[in-house]
Amino acid sequence: MKKSIIRKPPTAVLIAIIAVVVAVSSAVAWLVVTPAVLNRIYSLSNYDAYANVYFVGATHGSEYFKNTDGTLNIDVATPTAENYISKLRVDANFKGRGSAYVRLKVIQQWQDSSNMILQSNNVLPYTIATPYNLNMGGNQSAWFDNRMDDYCFYYATKLTASNASYSSIPIITGIDINQFKAMIPTGTVTLKIAFTLEAVQINRYPQFWGIDTLPWLPAAVTTTA
Repeated sequence: MKKSIIRKPPTAVLIAIIAVVVAVSSAVAWLVVTPAVLNRIYSLSNYDAYANVYFVGATHGSEYFKNTDGTLNIDVATPTAENYISKLRVDANFKGRGSAYVRLKVIQQWQDSSNMILQSNNVLPYTIATPYNLNMGGNQSAWFDNRMDDYCFYYATKLTASNASYSSIPIITGIDINQFKAMIPTGTVTLKIAFTLEAVQINRYPQFWGIDTLPWLPAAVTTTA
């Protein structure tokens, strides 16, 4: 059963997560925030994967809006701003030999005018390119929203791509502005967002992701005679 609230870590933990994201080497997955794959590519086994993050219609690339910690500043008040929240887009870019599972980890952080971090248990109401259909169940070529448990979107089927060129799969195609406006903290605030795309061999997700069951599949049931 889905949990009603997100398992939100304490502020210090969230800061530590972002710090680790910036400090980690290219052998592990972490932030890449421009279409040109700025300076980090996730490489594990035979895979290269990165989140292509951009703003529709923007003159500047995502690097222009990047903070020193690797996160992106998002404008939440000015619809004409290049980095206004409704213009945010995220694609999954992947290439490699063999089959893999991929997931997009999303970290969000609100700050007030004095840079104090504001706690928020609400996940952002993104518009997903191909959302997982719970009524269909099982494997689907769609994105399963598991953010209430671990901050991640999972591509709910194994992915196989050519090693010669990247395959691009849209993930986030917009945001529900009305829902978003209702959750903005009061006062002058800034929203920071970080995206991480991870890819693992289909038999190694317990080792690298620390999960026993793929989230879109029912947990195994153990019975005794």
